[in-house]
Amino acid sequence: MIRDKKSELFAKYEAGDISVYEEVLSMHEKAVLEDPENTELLHAYGFLYERKGKELLRKAASIYEAGVKIALEPQNLSIREKQHCHGQLISLRARLGESQKSIDFYKEFIKKHPDNPNGYIHLAHAYFKAEQMEEAKLTIDAVYKLAPKDPGVNSWMGEIYQRIGKLEEALEYFKISVELDPIFISSRFGRAFIFERLSKLEEAANEWRLIIQFYQTNLYEIQAVYPKGELARVEAKIKSSFS
Repeated sequence: MIRDKKSELFAKYEAGDISVYEEVLSMHEKAVLEDPENTELLHAYGFLYERKGKELLRKAASIYEAGVKIALEPQNLSIREKQHCHGQLISLRARLGESQKSIDFYKEFIKKHPDNPNGYIHLAHAYFKAEQMEEAKLTIDAVYKLAPKDPGVNSWMGEIYQRIGKLEEALEYFKISVELDPIFISSRFGRAFIFERLSKLEEAANEWRLIIQFYQTNLYEIQAVYPKGELARVEAKIKSSFS
């Protein structure tokens, strides 16, 4: 069977020749416009975006990995502001089905730095993203014994305990986290959502007000838009419960 140019280019791209991507994508875009109900074309067209998407995700992962290397330099181990790439890389690897890479990496990190809470936090996060909740709980419980006053540890205690259904415990850990360091505003989000799950709407509304106050105090007006919407929604639920 003689292939047309579109099929030839598709085969090349599928085999790993990324240089033909723009041309083969353009050809499929045109073909789909001309024959929008052709399921074979739609399958190939979607595949092109899916494969490109994975390439972009892997590129992003390589960039985050560079950030992780910087964060793990000895002089940066205790500086939270240099840890952002860890979480992004852990989440991205989970999306790529590569959580085991993160798990293995942070296990090795803990062996080298057994007294550094960050390694345990990241390992717990990796287990969490991999849906290995028993291992996530064991890891975060272990580091809690090591650093019970660490706001990041308490924040992840809240996240994991919330996931396993221990909501009252999660509320307390989230509370301690944000009290230790207000920058852990995600802990207030966790409390707001838990309170609503428990039908404690007044408490949920109060958490949203505290979140909005934090953002406005720190001049994060754009970030305050979402919690303002959530506060309005919860307040409407409170109002309707009295009508």
